[in-house]
Amino acid sequence: MFTTKSFLAAGAAISLVSSSLAIYDAKSDSNVVVYWGSGSNQLRLSHYCDQPEIDVINLAFMDVFPQQGNGYPAVDYGNACWADPIYAGPGDDPAEDQLYVQCPTVQDDIPYCQANNKKILISLGGSTLPDGSATYQLTGAEAGIEFADFLWGAYGPYTDAWVAAGGIRPLDRGASNDVSCEHIDIDGFDFDIEFPSTDASVGYISMITRLRERFLENPSKEYLITGSPQCPDVIPGTGDMATMISGARFDALWIQFYNNEACSARTYVSDPDSNGFNYDAWVGFVNSGLSAGAKLRILNSAVSWSGKPLLQRTIRIRN
Repeated sequence: MFTTKSFLAAGAAISLVSSSLAIYDAKSDSNVVVYWGSGSNQLRLSHYCDQPEIDVINLAFMDVFPQQGNGYPAVDYGNACWADPIYAGPGDDPAEDQLYVQCPTVQDDIPYCQANNKKILISLGGSTLPDGSATYQLTGAEAGIEFADFLWGAYGPYTDAWVAAGGIRPLDRGASNDVSCEHIDIDGFDFDIEFPSTDASVGYISMITRLRERFLENPSKEYLITGSPQCPDVIPGTGDMATMISGARFDALWIQFYNNEACSARTYVSDPDSNGFNYDAWVGFVNSGLSAGAKLRILNSAVSWSGKPLLQRTIRIRN
């Protein structure tokens, strides 16, 4: 997924000028999901939380994982974070420290957005570097479990025990970074993995399983696990996410039907009789594994490659 563009996913024909207040409903066929972040001139998060038609916003991206970031992950939220200071990671290579201490508007806007009934998720992964390499990877079940525990402690519900043990809370404390009683509790995690796993997705599957175990510690709140696979990746053992999807439980998948021409939504719109658009194959694949019953959404680019806004028309689907 290109990190400097905006994206929209929906599961039904919708109007982007709806006047009704969006409230996420897992059973609904008309939730609207967007990815926000990584833009140098992007509007602040709260702007999109004021849009009544939006239900879910994925913060894009957490594109460095602890094994590549001196023990801490790192995020790219574009102009929303201060470049300095950064957290000193627990590893032995400080040159790899990259996690920002302060992202003022993000810290301020997450509680605002949640108060406006928006689900705010942290999206992990994103597109690879121009040379085809990636800044994220998990190697083995233990790495996945440790990363899940970090995410829950750092971005889930605040606990004194986590902080007393030296755990960090990067998005707490409000815009000024000094309000000790201001804590965020993220609504879940999104996986946009666009780099082949080196361990047959063992780390990712263990990570998602562990996150679901941690979610049970706060039964009063609904947390989400979502993913954004490429539309061709519908056979386990192929692509970047198919094995993960068949081996772990996702609540929803925003399938990238915009950047693979053979199976794109554009192909379907241009020729409804074409065999390329493979949404039905995705329904069968997902319902044959641990993610059976997960909501499927068509993900399209909401901005043209020239940067000009596009009015998206979505395809009415069901699963």
